[in-house]
Order: sequence, then structure tokens, then C-alpha cells
Amino acid sequence: MRVAFITDTFHPMVDGITKATTALGEGLREEGNEVRYWACTTRKGAEYPGATYYRGIPFYSYPEYGINLFARGFEESLMGFKPDVVHVHSPGGLGLQAVHIAKRKDIPCVFTYHTNLLGQMHYLPLHGIMGGAYKIAIMKAIGHFSGKSSATITPSEHGKEMLLEMGIGSEIIPNAVDTSRFRKKGGSGFLREKVGTENIVLVAGRIIKEKNLDSVLGAAAQMGDEAAFAFVGSGPYENSLRKKAGSMGLLGKNVFFLGRVGDAELVECYSGASLLFFPSTYDTFGLVCVEAMLCGLPVVAPEGSAQAGIEGIVEYAPGKEVESIRAALREKKGVPEGIVEGIRKRFGKRQVAKDHVEAYRKIMR
Repeated sequence: MRVAFITDTFHPMVDGITKATTALGEGLREEGNEVRYWACTTRKGAEYPGATYYRGIPFYSYPEYGINLFARGFEESLMGFKPDVVHVHSPGGLGLQAVHIAKRKDIPCVFTYHTNLLGQMHYLPLHGIMGGAYKIAIMKAIGHFSGKSSATITPSEHGKEMLLEMGIGSEIIPNAVDTSRFRKKGGSGFLREKVGTENIVLVAGRIIKEKNLDSVLGAAAQMGDEAAFAFVGSGPYENSLRKKAGSMGLLGKNVFFLGRVGDAELVECYSGASLLFFPSTYDTFGLVCVEAMLCGLPVVAPEGSAQAGIEGIVEYAPGKEVESIRAALREKKGVPEGIVEGIRKRFGKRQVAKDHVEAYRKIMR
């Protein structure tokens, strides 16, 4: 089967969509399928095996992301591949062109709702005044993508509920994870060297406002020297969060910003921390939660979030995060091996690839 992936986020930009589409593409290839990528980028010289790039206009408030509504030669390139299925992974400019091409050419098309766009309205100009109009426009846009597609997929029950609120039905297939990369390693030198304490609460992923990361500073202020909170990753909200931590007297005391780290260092962080704190209810899939648990690291996350559906997650009620963090630190327990293996099977790239092939075949029939 020839599968065309269309995404407005891809290498060298690293985020959840990039990781998920890369792992799924690898899984599909390992299952004997042919996969190619068509992607939008704001960076010169972007390259990835099997990918065709189109330059996008950067968003003012988040320049790593861009949009291209008129990608020259895109249709010819896509149709030259002769795809059996077109799979759109982001409702951006390139994706919009792809769903219309697929509809016009009578090619089965799948749309995956990865991104909670309603949670990103604060990036838009005059969002305080235009919030209501933006909400209507975003919901109509998502409905347009879903309506032009043969099937809509979302990676979690949380994502399914978001779509249902817009009147859109969907099928749940989790995001793929390259599980071979994430296994517990002995030692914790990297993290302890940076933080210098025993109880380390890790906060991993992009540092963006919509992930409720201010609650991390609130927890750090309450806990004082009980634990150190280490941010791994970067993003447009990092400077604001640093300033807030500094004004609260936390920066460099029990709050640390380690920036982006390489794959090996990330596994060391998961292996050396005491727990992962993931306070987001914005995400449709808590990818770092799966990665952490594969390394045996307990995860504390809010009730009703996307990651709350994963077995082994420590869930907390609103305002009860500190109690849950303290309890997890007292227990000093890793994730049981049986749960780790269950996660490895459920989210492994080949299993998720098989689930997608089944969905592709269903719409092709």
C-alpha cells in the first residue's frame, strides 16, 4: 500500500506530530508499505528521507510553524506517487490542499486530529476581542477537514470528546511511539549533575502556555526543598516562565530549565528522575508520558486529560497535584514491568501501523 503523509509540522521541527508521524511511517514501512511525506517548513535546507518540503510563511507569534496555501507543484508531486491513501496529519495550508486534491481525484483520505487548535487561539492577533469569532472559524475549519475526508482519527478519548463537542465523529487510534528508544538506563548522572538533588520532578516537552505549566511553579513554591522541578525542552513560553520563576525566588533553587536535550540525554532524564509531572489538559496525546513510563518513570497527570487513559498514570483532581506528587515521591516506586510491557505493545509503532492499515482498508472498501 502506498501512503502519502501530509503534515505542516515535520523535521527538523521536533514536536509531538513530528515524532508520531515519523514512528508511524517507520512502522508502516516495516509492515511492507511504502510511505512518503509532504511537509511545510520555515527552515532553509530542510531534509528528511522520503520527504518533499514546501517553504511556509512563519506565524508571527510562533515562527517555527508556517503556512503555505499555494504550494507550487504539490499536486503533481503527490499524484506522481500514485497514493492508495492520503493521510493528513495537520489542518494547515498543505493539508487543506491535500484534502481537496484527494476529494477531486477520488483517493481515500484520512484526517488525524492531533492538535487542539481551540487551545491555541491566544497565538492569534486580537484574540481577546476576536475569541468568539476565532472559535467559530476554527470549528468550521476542522469540520471542513473532517467532512472532506473519508475518516477522522484522533489518538485518545480526550481528543474524541473534543471533536464530539464540534459535532464530529471519529475513531481512536493512538499515536505511534518508537518504543525501542525508551528503556530504563542505569545511573542518573546527567540529571543529578544539572539539578544536584535526589527528589527530581521532571517536566518534559515543549514549553508553551497552553500546557498549564504555571501550575508547575505553584507546586514548586509549595514544596520548597522537598523536590527540584526540572524543565526539559523549550518553546515560546520559556522566557515568561523563567521570569515568573525568578520573581518567585524559585529559579536555580528548586526550579531548573535544562533546555532541549538529545535522545540519549532524554532517556537519562526519564531514567534518573523521581517522577514526570505532566499538568496539561490541552494535549490530545501525552507522548512524553508514554516515553517516561517505558523508562519505568511514574507519571502524575490531571483527571480527564488525554494521558489519564493510560494504565499506571497517577491521576489527580483539580488543585490536588501537590498531594499526588508528594505521595508518589514517598512511595519511590517505578512503573511495574507488566504495565511497561503493556504500554510497549499498545503504542509500539508496528502495532499502531497495523491499526492504521486496518482503518485504511476499511475506507478503501
